[in-house]
Amino acid sequence: MTDRNQPMQELLAKVEAGTARPREVFTAFDTPCQDIALQRRAEDARNAYSGSLDAAKALHESVLPNAPVNIWIDSEVYRQWGCSLASEDTVYAENPARAWLIAILRALIAQEQT
Repeated sequence: MTDRNQPMQELLAKVEAGTARPREVFTAFDTPCQDIALQRRAEDARNAYSGSLDAAKALHESVLPNAPVNIWIDSEVYRQWGCSLASEDTVYAENPARAWLIAILRALIAQEQT
């Protein structure tokens, strides 16, 4: 496990539980080098956590540009959104942007582990 993987797993658990603070999500993607593109990723991650589909899409395109995504409302689980990236497991959350963010975090963690 890399140094970056542990904080991402901790963030994933908080995002899944809905207990992360927006600043924590921002900080996980932010870097001290003040790179504008990385700063934008951090903002997109924070905004996706807060429910922005545009931000979730932008984050996806910047960190997983070639990974196909599927998002849907699950009729079997009332008011739950499903999201899957490529062959990853399905993620459920109360809003589509958060489901998408969880799927992105899981994919990034999987990449770090390989």
